[in-house]
Amino acid sequence: MKKTVLIALALAGVALAATQSLTLVLNGKISSDKAISVNGKTYVPLSSLTALGIKVSSGSGAVSLTSGASASTPAGNSGSSGAGGANQKSSVEGCLGENLFNGIWRLRVAKIEPFVDGSQNGYDVTVEIRNGVSKTISGTDTGITPSASGKNLILSDGQALEFANSSASAWIDAAFKSIPQGSLNKVSFRYYLPEGVTEKPAKFLFEVDAAKLDKDLKLGFTVRDPSFRVDLTCKK
Repeated sequence: MKKTVLIALALAGVALAATQSLTLVLNGKISSDKAISVNGKTYVPLSSLTALGIKVSSGSGAVSLTSGASASTPAGNSGSSGAGGANQKSSVEGCLGENLFNGIWRLRVAKIEPFVDGSQNGYDVTVEIRNGVSKTISGTDTGITPSASGKNLILSDGQALEFANSSASAWIDAAFKSIPQGSLNKVSFRYYLPEGVTEKPAKFLFEVDAAKLDKDLKLGFTVRDPSFRVDLTCKK
């Protein structure tokens, strides 16, 4: 059911001295637009709401916003049809080689390389996970699990692969490791292709569960869904 919020615009007459320009981050990426703070209240351009999937319309002296939850693409996990599906979980998105930021971690898929192991083919995915805050933290304290679940390689046909057991030990150590400010973990995940499958990799998904963030750290993600979604068909 649609929920519509009407917000009357009342910025006229506010003294310029009371305003402050703020950097605007949308889904982990710095926007060319700016937010402003006016007398303790923060305002963002309507174009940024549209970019987040919120329907915007105006008229008769009011602006109508229709929440993203009622849009055709569900927010967060709601209505998800699985990793890579039409209604997939929204995440911080980018390309191979691009630095992505969720407010706590910076993630970059540095490279993806094919390999042959005996009679099996597959891909090695090298991922850099950098601490983007001013205190020492670990992945497990911030919603990153040490399991194989949620670190999927998605093939062009939508099939999701979990990393091989041979990657498990190194990843467990990396997930629990304490990372100082600015330092990084570099991890290689190995994915075996099922027999007879020749589909190419399309996406890399790296799940971060905001609900498992240790509240004692007094940190917060800057996006609603702090997971990462990397398009392997583009490169930056």
